[in-house]
Amino acid sequence: MKKYVEFQIFLGVFLVIFLAGSLSAQSTFYKKYNYSGDDFGHFVIETSDGGYAIIGSTNSLGAGNYDVWLLKTDSAGDTLWTKTYGGSDNDEGYCLRQTNDNGFIIAGYKSVPNHYIDGWVFKTDANGNMEWEHVFGTESNGESASSLVSAGDDTFIVSGNLGSKSYVFKIDIEGNILWEQSYFPNQSSSTTSICQINDSTFTVVGNFQMYSAGAWYPNLFTIDSEGNLGYQITYTFLGAGNFNFVTNTIDGGMIFGGAENGENVVYKNSITGIEEWSYRYYQEVWYQGSTSAVQTSDNNMVITDNTYNASLRKLNITTGDTLWTRTSPFNTDYPKYTNLTTTGDGGLIITGYTSDHDLILVKTMQNGSMEGIEDYANNKKSITLNQNFPNPFSEQTELCFYVSKHESIELYITDVNAKRINTIIKKTLAPGEYKYTWNGDNLNEMACPSGIYYAILKTKNGIIETRKLIKTVK
Repeated sequence: MKKYVEFQIFLGVFLVIFLAGSLSAQSTFYKKYNYSGDDFGHFVIETSDGGYAIIGSTNSLGAGNYDVWLLKTDSAGDTLWTKTYGGSDNDEGYCLRQTNDNGFIIAGYKSVPNHYIDGWVFKTDANGNMEWEHVFGTESNGESASSLVSAGDDTFIVSGNLGSKSYVFKIDIEGNILWEQSYFPNQSSSTTSICQINDSTFTVVGNFQMYSAGAWYPNLFTIDSEGNLGYQITYTFLGAGNFNFVTNTIDGGMIFGGAENGENVVYKNSITGIEEWSYRYYQEVWYQGSTSAVQTSDNNMVITDNTYNASLRKLNITTGDTLWTRTSPFNTDYPKYTNLTTTGDGGLIITGYTSDHDLILVKTMQNGSMEGIEDYANNKKSITLNQNFPNPFSEQTELCFYVSKHESIELYITDVNAKRINTIIKKTLAPGEYKYTWNGDNLNEMACPSGIYYAILKTKNGIIETRKLIKTVK
C-alpha cells in the first residue's frame, strides 16, 4: 500500500541547448503522485499558465471505487489542486482540453445506476469546479467518450462508443450538441482517438468486429466537419488488435498506432488513406502497444509505448526509421507511459503510471533525455526503510532503515491526510543500519488514536521511502 502524500522528486536541471537555431532552457523532472490506492494518468496537456493538467482515474480519492481525477500542477510538476468526479461506482476520464476561459472539457464515462456505464463529457471552470455535464448511453454496457479535439469557435468534436457502435458528436462550450453520428450499423465497433487533419477532415481510430462474436481488428475512418463518413480501413492482415492513437502530420497526413497480434505498430498514411510506411516491433506487454505520439519542432515524431520499462521512440516522419530510443531510468518503478505532448520550452511532458499504480508526470528534454533524473535513479537506494515491526501494533513499534553513504535524513510520521504528527529523527548519519522506536504518540506526547499512519524516510535531496503503519488500541 502507498502513502497519501505526493512523492516529489524535482531536479531543477536547467540546460542550455542548441535547438532549431536558438538557445532554449529546458527542465526535467520525474513526479510520482503516491496515494493510498491505485491511480493512473491517461492524458496530459500543458496549460496556458505554463503548468500541466492530467486527467486519469483514482480509487485513492473521491466518492468510491474509481473516480475521474483531474490534477493541476505548476511548471515544476508540483500540485496546485486536484478534483475528483463521479459517484460510488466506477467512473473514468480519458481525455481533456483547456477551453478559452481557462477551464477544462473532459471526456470519459460514468456509472449510472440501472443504466450500466454511459459516456460522459463535462466542463469545469479554471479551478476544476464542474459547470455542466452531458451523459449519453443506451442499455448497452461499456459506452464512453474516448477522445476530443477542438473544432474552433469554442466547439469540440468528441469520439466515443454508443450502443456498441462508433459514435462521434460535436458539442459547444455550453454543452449543446450541434450534431451526432453513429457509424457501421451492421457491425460492432469502438473508437479510442480522434484528430483533425485539415479544416474539413477528421480521422478516428479504434477497432472493428468483423463478424458477430468474432475478433476485433484495428480500425480507421475519416469524417468531414459535419460528421459524414469518408472512408474506412480495417487492418486484418496481422491479426486482432486495436489502434490507440492518431495524430496529424505537417505534410497533411496522419500517424496512428497501437497493437496488432501482440506487436507494437505505427503507420503513416496520406490524407487519402494510402500507406506511406509502417513500423512494427515486439512488445512485452500484450495488447497495450504504442500509446501516443506527438510531432516535434524538427517535424519528426516521438512515440510512447508499453514495452518493458516505459519507452520513447523518435521516428523519422518521412521514412519511419528510428532516430533514437529512450527508456525510463526508474527500473524499480517499472513505469508505463500512456500519453505525451510537447511543451513550450521544446521538451516533452509525459503521463502514465508505475507498477504500483502511482500516477506519474515526467518532463524530459526534446531528445527524451532526463539529465539529473538518471543521477537520482542511480542513487535511489542510498536509503532503505524496512517495514515496521510489529505491524499492526498497539503501544510501540520499531522502525529500521539503512543508509549507504553519509546522508542528511529525516524520519517522521504522518496521518492519512499527509499531516505530520511526529518527527523521529532529523540529522546527518554515517553509513549503517539504524533502529528507532515510535511509541504511537504525537509531537505533544499524546497517544494517537487507532488508524493508519505512514513512516516517511527522506533525504535532503528529496529521496523518499515510506511504509504503512497500522495502530490499534487494546
